[in-house]
Amino acid sequence: MYRFFISPYLSSYLAFVFWATVYALSSVVSVAIVMPFVNLVFSPHTPLTPLISFPVIDRTTALWILCGATFAVFLIKNFAYIAFQSIGARLQQKLITALREFRIHELLRMPYGAFLAENHGAMHHRLITTSETMVRAWMQWIFSLCQHFPLLVLYSVVLFILSWKITLLSLVLIPGITLLQHRLQKYTARWTLFLHERESEIQSDVWHKLQAFKLIRLFHSAVYEAKRFSSLEHRRSDAATRRDRLQAIVLAAVEMAGVGVGVTLLLTIGSWTMEGEFMYGPGGFVLFIAAAFSIIDPARHIARGRMFLSEARTLWDEYKNKPITPSEETSPTKDNTSFTNALCLEETCFAHRTTAILNKVNITIRRGECIVITGKTGAGKSTILDLIIGLYAPQRGRITLDGIPVTQISHATRAKLFGLMTQEPLIMHATVRDNVVYDQIHVSDEQVIEALMHVQLHAWIKTLPDGLDTIIGEKGWTMSGGERQRLALARIVLRKPEILLLDEATSALDEATEKALLETMTRLFSDKTRIIVSHRPAVRQWADRMFELDEGQLIEISKKTI
Repeated sequence: MYRFFISPYLSSYLAFVFWATVYALSSVVSVAIVMPFVNLVFSPHTPLTPLISFPVIDRTTALWILCGATFAVFLIKNFAYIAFQSIGARLQQKLITALREFRIHELLRMPYGAFLAENHGAMHHRLITTSETMVRAWMQWIFSLCQHFPLLVLYSVVLFILSWKITLLSLVLIPGITLLQHRLQKYTARWTLFLHERESEIQSDVWHKLQAFKLIRLFHSAVYEAKRFSSLEHRRSDAATRRDRLQAIVLAAVEMAGVGVGVTLLLTIGSWTMEGEFMYGPGGFVLFIAAAFSIIDPARHIARGRMFLSEARTLWDEYKNKPITPSEETSPTKDNTSFTNALCLEETCFAHRTTAILNKVNITIRRGECIVITGKTGAGKSTILDLIIGLYAPQRGRITLDGIPVTQISHATRAKLFGLMTQEPLIMHATVRDNVVYDQIHVSDEQVIEALMHVQLHAWIKTLPDGLDTIIGEKGWTMSGGERQRLALARIVLRKPEILLLDEATSALDEATEKALLETMTRLFSDKTRIIVSHRPAVRQWADRMFELDEGQLIEISKKTI
């Protein structure tokens, strides 16, 4: 944890510590200056204190000097405050960004199967909320340590100068406060973890509601979903209330313990002053009182900072105990940038949990060939496509491209070689252009329009108010099912992959549009390999060969069989 949070930002921490120390020093000086000021005003003698005197100037000049010094000290104090607060705010945002980038990098590289098995709402919560909460707790600790620890030390030095005996007495009493604080923080740490688990449940529930919004409206289940959310929210609210109450009790207990120590010290110094043992005059007495009670606030903030550190550690432990599952795929080592011969499944076996999808399958798909795979629902047709593009690795056997195992081909090369279109295409809440272009930022508008024309969307684009700049709703809710699938196909047309995989990609189209679209795809990809998963009869005429997936076997069948 400390290596992640400190090492890359050491210079920022040093600047932060420097200005926080300047702030603490000027704060103590702004309090300490009260002693010569009070002695000057209320004492008939020229000496300001037994330690500080101005034998060559009069009292009026000394007063002007003290007032000027006070203004200068407060000017320095506020400048230092602005400096270390600004550095701290910038450092906090750097840490949040670094933590989120680290997590999203892990998430986007996780195996596909592990991703599907995860709770996506909880993943979203850990990525966004937990990261920010952890960094804020860490920075609260840093602020407490760098701002208030120097204050604690400097006020202790002031007290030691005024009376070393009372300072030693305070050193005997203060450890008791620290022990009390440590014992109470254990309880708040438990409730912090419990609260974040409840918040994770809430975000997961909201995530699922947004995904199933149409289903909720269809089943008229808004009341049920609202009650479920309310139950989860009440659990979160109760946990937050208990955590906050415990933190308040801890802070109040620590502060009252500090007040008890301060009152004890005040009673002692008051007795010594009345007995004539305190030699620093009325200003020294006022300074001692101010320092004795000023030391309570830094002690309280340090105690609170310890709670924040405990919270940050707890969240970090949860963060690291739920890591992104590392990839079990073979590390890509080949860079096959072209496809010239054949795609082969050799003795390929794959099972999902206890269900066998492929059992010693052998098939060779030549370049430029179009094959169609059919089969019962749940037989594993989509999984075959996922295996071909390397989202899953075969448990036995292998899948090769021109003799090279697919899992050994680099991810960047696979992205160029394969184009996948599924029944539920990815449509982003973005412009039409951004949905078609995606990560190919060098593509021109003319190329985008040409791709849209190929998939029969040229008339549709003319009806949009802003053309290519029209914002499409989340998941394409403003579009029909056929329009969503054709828009996703335009993205593939623009990428021009060597191997085109269509997974029920025309299922939402009417027969006429499907036929026109398949004719276009055949024309555009006539020299490319096409693997189509479909139940639609119109697809048969475009197939060079047809296969049925049945009980883990790919069985070649005649077009007339279907």
